[in-house]
Amino acid sequence: MGVVASLEELANLRGEGERLRLEQSHRVGTLLAGAHRSPFRGQGMEFAEVREYHPGDDPRSIDWKVTARTGAVHTKLFHEERERPALFLVDQGTSMFFGSRNCLKSVQAARLAALLGFSALGSGDRVGGIVLRSHSLSSFKALRTRRCWFSFLRTLADANLRLAEQRSQAPLAEEEFGLDVAMRRLLAFTTPGCQVVVISDFYRLGPEFLTSLRLLSRRTALQLLHVFDPLERHAPPPSRYRVSDGKNLASCDTSSKKVREAWARSFLQRQVKLQGWCAAHKILYRAASTHQTAIEILSAQPQKLAL
Repeated sequence: MGVVASLEELANLRGEGERLRLEQSHRVGTLLAGAHRSPFRGQGMEFAEVREYHPGDDPRSIDWKVTARTGAVHTKLFHEERERPALFLVDQGTSMFFGSRNCLKSVQAARLAALLGFSALGSGDRVGGIVLRSHSLSSFKALRTRRCWFSFLRTLADANLRLAEQRSQAPLAEEEFGLDVAMRRLLAFTTPGCQVVVISDFYRLGPEFLTSLRLLSRRTALQLLHVFDPLERHAPPPSRYRVSDGKNLASCDTSSKKVREAWARSFLQRQVKLQGWCAAHKILYRAASTHQTAIEILSAQPQKLAL
């Protein structure tokens, strides 16, 4: 089972990542040139339509053939090509150090980020973001270089390794950072229309999570990748189990039907709440179970949500 995601493993996802394409159904609001077609119309590379000339239109775009044929001045419109920087917030907190199928949640999150980052680079976009640990975070400004992205992946792999080491040590007394801390930091270097992907199990939301979520959704094309393990969704078969966090031992009895139902209900309530927030703010939601490979998750159609 994948316990740690090494830099070598993440770097080897480059080929698969470059064959992927980030979800591009959101509007683009940047003013830079780039490889993505914008719904805004004006001077650009791809022809859109011909319509009657309006005051303020560029005279250089007048279609003289249509103007002569119709007797009214017409102008050509083009789709603008605009850049969409991609920013990734990858959670590597202690709750992510869990898994019962294929890999830990922390490893799945790292693999998903690596694939999406290489996809964005392959499309000519700038990439950057934040690696969130339990009590610290590392920020990377979006740049269009593989060197920058490999620095991000190196930090992500190091956080993944230290998370495994941290679980074998005495727990820290200080309170862990919530996702809202990293999301507020992310807001500082987002631009209108850029792509933001938050990859987490969404346990450590923080008191200002919804505020940060709303602000990001208004400013960016936001996606949430909800990483979870099947054992969080459904209790194991009826029996008494011994469980450990690496230091402490405890027992878990799933013999009772009520216990199993409460187990499933607790996960479903959290998931429905998260999906509801996404639907309310037009945020793309993807479920990312550890029983699937990262490429399977990203190749599947994203779940469409409605209020």
